[in-house]
Parts: sequence; structure tokens; C-alpha cells
Amino acid sequence: VGFFAGGRLKCLALATRETTDLAAAPEGLGGAWNEQGDILFAPDRGAPLMRLPASTGVPVPETVLGSEFKEGHAWPHFLPGGRRVLYTDYSANGEQYGIYIKDLDTGAVRRLVAVYSSAAYSPDGYLLYVKGFDQLVAVRLDLDRLEVQGEPLPVARGVLQFGDQAFHADFSVSATGLLVARSGESERHKLVWFDRPSRRVVRTLGDPAYLSNPTLSPDARSLALGIDEGEQIRLWLFDVATGAGRPLTTERIAYSPLWSAAGDRLRYLSGGFRAPSAMERLL
Repeated sequence: VGFFAGGRLKCLALATRETTDLAAAPEGLGGAWNEQGDILFAPDRGAPLMRLPASTGVPVPETVLGSEFKEGHAWPHFLPGGRRVLYTDYSANGEQYGIYIKDLDTGAVRRLVAVYSSAAYSPDGYLLYVKGFDQLVAVRLDLDRLEVQGEPLPVARGVLQFGDQAFHADFSVSATGLLVARSGESERHKLVWFDRPSRRVVRTLGDPAYLSNPTLSPDARSLALGIDEGEQIRLWLFDVATGAGRPLTTERIAYSPLWSAAGDRLRYLSGGFRAPSAMERLL
């Protein structure tokens, strides 16, 4: 059994209960073991997948990261035969993020689906992943052409996914096709006005959504915040009096707004998960 503990990748021999230290893995964002005894694992955030060959026991990089955006690869999953692997690229680059497949023999790499999610392969020929935060779906995967076919089919709702863990989704598929998924409450929240003296909710603002960093303007007439819309995180501006809201940004990742003293500008962070850049928006 392979597992992560104490910033290391380790394995436990079930017969002897002996534990062996294999490699450094400060974060440990998934691992997979193929029939040939090789291990693919994601050691840390912002890192490529590493391959630990059974023949040498020395980890070497298996995937290559792009140079333009700070990205990372996570959640490897071997396909039958152990020579092809699925993994997640969680780059902020809209042309790059998604679920990938790599042929370990030829080195061929292809993006299968542009979505933030871990993935698994069912032996009946389907690629499974989560879209829209909590909907588990399945789409036919052609292993000869290394491409998906048709539209994804809904499988289950309420399957938990964790953005702070490189978009890991809580489900697993066995070699016999048995599917197990963990359900739970979504993380959608609603903004409310709370009256401190009466300790009562006065009214709500906007619809339930994946919200972050709500910030009132100096005159308390406007509210800026980030809303995660699944394919991008945009800044939104709400009118406090009417509750009307509108998106402010168009880039893929925009968050953590900060008002100017005059209330006519918003400064915010834009870009990837490791190297954000400061941007400014005139209102």
C-alpha cells in the first residue's frame, strides 16, 4: 500500500507490516501504481508528476510544466495496462488547464477535457470527472485515438470537490467498475446583512454562489467580491441598495479586491495560483 505521511511518499508491505520510505512529497497530491511496479506521484504544488521506476527506485520527472503560468500536475490515474496515465493540470492558463492523458511509451500527451477536476477511468470505457463543482459525469473515452467522444452523461450530484487540493474530487472506480463517491453539502454561500443590535438578518444580497473576499466601498454603497463560476473566478460589483450585480473582470482568475480611498478604483490580484499580479480597475 502506498501513502503519503510526514512530507514523504511511503509504502507498507501488508505481509510484514514493514514501512519503506520512497521519496520526498511535501504536499502529496495523488499517486498511482501500475502493473509493472512503477509509481507516478505528485510530490507538491507547482510541480510536475514524478515517476518512481521499480527498477531503480530513483524518482524522475514524468511530465513537463509550462513556463508562462505557474501550474502543477496532480492526481495521476493509470489506465488498464499501466502504460497510459490520466492526470490533472491546474494551471490558470485557459489554454492549458484540464484533464490530460499521457502515453508513457511514446511520450504523447493530449488534453481530454478542459475542466478543473481529478479523473478516473471506468473499465466499461468511460472517463469520469466532476464539473460544475459537484456533478459527477461520465464521457466515452476512445483509448485508440486518445480522445473523448460525445457529451458527458450525468452520474451523481453532490460529489465533493476541493479547490484547495488541486481540484480533487471524492470518488473512485475499481477495476471491476464499482464506483464509490462521497457526497456532501456544496460550498455555496449567500451574503446577508446582519443587524448587530437585534442580532437578526435584515436582508440578503445576490444568489447563493462560491464567494470570496467581499469588500464594501468607503461609502458603503457598493460591494466588490470574487465569484467562482467554475471555469473562471471573476470580480463582481453589487449595488447595496438594489442588490443588482454585474461582473467587472474578464480574465480567468481575479480575486481579493481592495478599494481606493475615493471609492473610484479597485485594486485586485489576477493570474495564477503561485504568481499573482496586481491589477487595477476604474469604476
